[in-house]
Amino acid sequence: AIVTVVDNELPTLSLQNITRKLTSIDGLTVPATEFISTVNDNCSYTITPANFTFDCTDVGSQQVSITAKDGAGNEVTKNAQITIENPDALVEPSEGNTVVSSPGNYTVVDSNLLIHLSDNVDGATVSINENFHTGDELRLATGFTLPSGVTSNYSASTGVLTLSGTMTSQELQSIFQNIQFRTSSSNVLEREVVFNIGGGVSNSDNDHYYEYVSGAFTWEQARADAATKTLNGLQGYLATVTSASENEFITTKLSDDGWLGGSDSYTQINSALGSSLYANQTEAEAKNSRQLSTMQKF
Repeated sequence: AIVTVVDNELPTLSLQNITRKLTSIDGLTVPATEFISTVNDNCSYTITPANFTFDCTDVGSQQVSITAKDGAGNEVTKNAQITIENPDALVEPSEGNTVVSSPGNYTVVDSNLLIHLSDNVDGATVSINENFHTGDELRLATGFTLPSGVTSNYSASTGVLTLSGTMTSQELQSIFQNIQFRTSSSNVLEREVVFNIGGGVSNSDNDHYYEYVSGAFTWEQARADAATKTLNGLQGYLATVTSASENEFITTKLSDDGWLGGSDSYTQINSALGSSLYANQTEAEAKNSRQLSTMQKF
C-alpha cells in the first residue's frame, strides 16, 4: 500500500512590537528575529524577509510584515510595529559659550566637543553662521596634523572651513576640538559656529543642509545629480528658497552661483524676496515663464 503524508498545518507565528534608535548615518538594520516571540512548525520553516532597514525618514511608528513558510508551502503572515527613534546628536558641543577676550588672537572654539558616531566620515565643515562678518577666520590650531588624505580649506568670503577626505569619527572629533577662531572685525556680536558631519553646511533657522557642487550642469542635470545625494538618511534635492532669510543664507554660504529648484507661485516668490512684487498668480506666471528653466540663486 502507498501511504501519502500530507502537511496541511500552518506554522504558528507570534510577533512583538519593538523600539529601536538609529545609531548610524547609514541607517539601521533590524533582523526579523527581533520581532518574533514564537515560531513553530511540525516540519522545517523559513522566515522572510530576513532583515529590515530603516533610516531618518522612518522616524516614528512603522509596520512590518513577516512570513513563516514550511516545506509543504503552508505559510502564515503577521504584522508588527517598530518605533524608530531619532539618533543621539552626532555632534555634541560642550555647554555654555566660548569667550574671546582678545579677538585678534586665535581662540579654540570648543575643546570638549564630542562626536557620537562609529562610522568613518567622508568630509565635514565648520561654518560661522549667525553674525558672520568680514575679518572672521577659522583655522586648525598651530601644530595640529591632519590625518593622511584629509585637507582643509577656509573661505574668508563665506566663513566656511571645509574638510575633505575620509577620516574616522575619532579623528574628526580631534579636528573639531582644535578649530580656532579670531577676527579683525570690530563687530562684537556673538557668533554662531556650527560643526557639520558631511560636505554640507546647516542652517539652524530651518534645520536644512546645503552643499555647493561644482561642475558644468544644465538645470536638468543638476536636479538629477541632487536626487542621487543623501545625508544622514535625508534625500537630496535642488534647494527651494522659501524665505528672504534662507536666500541670504544660501547667498552668503555657497561659494558661487548654482542652480535652484524653482516655483512660479507668486506667494513663494514674494516671500523669498521679502516684498510684494507680484499681486497675483497670473502676473507671476506671465513674467517668469521664460526664466524658470535658467533659475539660479539671486
